[in-house]
Amino acid sequence: MFNILVNDQVMQIGSDKNLFDLVRQWQYASNGIAIAVNQTFIPQSQWEKVYLKCNDEVDIVAPMQGG
Repeated sequence: MFNILVNDQVMQIGSDKNLFDLVRQWQYASNGIAIAVNQTFIPQSQWEKVYLKCNDEVDIVAPMQGG
C-alpha cells in the first residue's frame, strides 16, 4: 500500500491496481471523464496499462453542465 494524491486528496492504494481498476473502485463513470497523471493526459485506451506509483498526482476531470 502507498499514497497517491487524487484531486488534491491523499488516498492509499495497493500497488497491483491499474488506473482502470481505480476508476471503477472510485465509482466514476468511465465515459466523459479525463485523467491526468503527474500532469500528463492518459487516454482511456491506456488506463489498463497505467499502474500508479507512490506519490503520483492524479487529476480526474468530469464535464460540468450548465451555462
